Amino acid sequence: MIKTLFITDNKNKYLKKNELINIKYITFNELLKELYFTYDEKTIYYLVNKYNMNVDIARIYLNNLIYLNEYYTDDKIDFLFNIKNELEKNNLLIKNKLFINSLKQYKIVLDNREYSRFEMNIINKLKEITDIEYYENNTNVYSNSIYKCKTSEEEVIFCINKIVSLIKDGISINDIYISNLNSSYRNLFKKYSYIFNLPINLNDNVSIYSTKIVQTFIKEYESNIVNTLNKIKEIINDKDTEKIYNHIVNIYNKYVWCKDYLLVKDLVIDELKNSKKESIKYTNAINEIDISEIVDVNKYVFLLGFNQNELPKIKKDEDYFNDYEKEKLGLFTSEEIKKNNINKYSRLIKSIKNLYITYKEYDDRGEVYISNINDILNYEIIDVDNNNYNNSNLYNNIELAKMYDEYYKYGTINTNMSVLANNYKNNQYLKYDNNYTNIDNSMLKEYLNNRLTLSYSSLDNYNRCNFRYYLNNVLHLNYFEETFMIFIGNVYHDILQKSFNDDFDFDTCWNNAILNRELTNKENFFLKKLKEELKFVIKTIKEQDIYTSYKSSLYEEKIDVLYGNNTFTGIIDKIKYDGDSLAIIDYKTGNPDINLYNSKYGIGMQLPIYLYLVKHHPKFKDYHIAGFYLQKILNNDGLLDSNEVIDTKKKNNLKLYGYSNSDIEVLKKLDSNYNDSKIIKGLKQSSKGFYQYSKVIDDLTINKLTKLIEDNVIDSFNKILNGKFDINPKKIGINNEGCKYCKFKDICFMKEKDLVLLKEYKNLDFLGGDEYANLD
Repeated sequence: MIKTLFITDNKNKYLKKNELINIKYITFNELLKELYFTYDEKTIYYLVNKYNMNVDIARIYLNNLIYLNEYYTDDKIDFLFNIKNELEKNNLLIKNKLFINSLKQYKIVLDNREYSRFEMNIINKLKEITDIEYYENNTNVYSNSIYKCKTSEEEVIFCINKIVSLIKDGISINDIYISNLNSSYRNLFKKYSYIFNLPINLNDNVSIYSTKIVQTFIKEYESNIVNTLNKIKEIINDKDTEKIYNHIVNIYNKYVWCKDYLLVKDLVIDELKNSKKESIKYTNAINEIDISEIVDVNKYVFLLGFNQNELPKIKKDEDYFNDYEKEKLGLFTSEEIKKNNINKYSRLIKSIKNLYITYKEYDDRGEVYISNINDILNYEIIDVDNNNYNNSNLYNNIELAKMYDEYYKYGTINTNMSVLANNYKNNQYLKYDNNYTNIDNSMLKEYLNNRLTLSYSSLDNYNRCNFRYYLNNVLHLNYFEETFMIFIGNVYHDILQKSFNDDFDFDTCWNNAILNRELTNKENFFLKKLKEELKFVIKTIKEQDIYTSYKSSLYEEKIDVLYGNNTFTGIIDKIKYDGDSLAIIDYKTGNPDINLYNSKYGIGMQLPIYLYLVKHHPKFKDYHIAGFYLQKILNNDGLLDSNEVIDTKKKNNLKLYGYSNSDIEVLKKLDSNYNDSKIIKGLKQSSKGFYQYSKVIDDLTINKLTKLIEDNVIDSFNKILNGKFDINPKKIGINNEGCKYCKFKDICFMKEKDLVLLKEYKNLDFLGGDEYANLD
């Protein structure tokens, strides 16, 4: 039995009609690839590295190679010919030599559309091999109306009300579609689908590139694939991040042929930028669809944005070939593409029986006009009346509040205001309840994949304000953006952990650390200064090591503390140790804050967190702590004019900020010069003991601090897993610590009553015992 090959850009419209026929579907672009060639990651990699071009340009060249012919040449065409010959010589173009003969067993059916001369040449050659016919589209022609709205919001409200009416009349929600949506329309549908309680599946196509796990992946990217994957695996904390992690693994697997993954970093990043998040889809819902994909012409379709430049969308002329070259090569010119699109959409629109078309008169830029497709359709235009208050109490209440606004601000009386006011006497105008509404615990645990990971920053967020944690660490609403200073901090940390290796070469490490970072002239200027500053930092730290007897160090030491399925995780920049004691040092690019007093409330616990982590390290759990410190590695003083900053001042800034053990026998292993320390800020001893300003602490206090942190971690795990996310910013004394640097003020609408007032401590007497009262 002869087979049928449909060559179509919309196979969906044939599927149901041809379910039992022995058929195959391919698009015309897929046909071209089978007849000519296709390419893979190796091909792109070759062009990117050989010609130093970016990935997008490489794809543009590759996608245009098939249009070459010997009848027309110029410099641009010759360049493509050279690339093509070079790729063929290196076996980098993938060809299916058996495909042309395989077509003999098929009857070919083509879409009944306009074809370019280039395409017609291919079709005529196929006619020499097998039979070809054109698919006859639906011959029924329907006439519909076009609804005129003031704004896109009015369009969406009109469509929503019509959809509700259809559902009330017995139309299945699965037979209703919305089409021609841009991001603005999608946002409006999200808003009003909630207000009218309508499930809608939208094609958001949000990139995964800006997610924390992908940004961490890019930051940690290195030649060794195992190291990179292990680092990002640590931050998987829900099903979404797990899916993204698996997607990253799949991308990596495409490049197993490459010995050094740094060589394909640009290609991997490009794939990540073009990878989309999976969105939750409802089983029974209204669906967004491209109007060209409508299969059943009896479905109910809402076509929005029927405006010039929106349907058909005006494509920027960014093609590799200009119109003159396209004409010579037998391709459609820009004007032909525009004309074909108008004809295509007019045919599609006339073929749909139940079609609601809307357009707007104004957008953010001013007045806009109806699509010129209507010059062909010549449909009746109807002004929209959105005074429909029969479908949503929530919508009605919102509209009433808007009418009150107009009345109280401008004295404008809406004719519907009195009717709505009589029906909604309990309207909460100028009233708002910002209280957090609890979520289902089982749903939360499923979302978190039955495991929770906390770190210092997430724990600090939770203790400052539970709702702040919820928005930032559960819903992930905080958009991650790597600033120049974050980038510099990462560079400094990366090089410092390598700077004490025997084979350390500063320039090599520096160049690798800043690789693939695009810098402005201003950033380049600062980078030169910062490079010299880092050299000084490394030199000074090595000088400080003269005073310590510790011979061993661990850098970027990751420590996980397990509580069932849950994990508290942290990374300590440096642990110096020997014998049975150690010192903890964490590098800071900002101003170090060593205040321990808010630890009582789980806030600002960075230094105590390091104690807690190291006490759970299998190697160090019984070690004495000689000290725990922050070290300021990036100093603004003298950055612009280092000649005015003497080395003494800079070295003083590099001293360790933190707390030292009061036990001399323990402390002197870390600092032999402890009586007037050259490496610890403010540490000095007289014949009567340490000066009052010296920050010294004993083993008992260290153990009590560690226990305090552990209790807080366990308590936070329990509260988070039980969905405790109230708006409760902590105010300690006169300082609102909960809202400090919070980016979510426009979401929580925090009120004075939400503040949790806490006692301010200026010593450690909350640990118990008067012996801590004078520790500053």
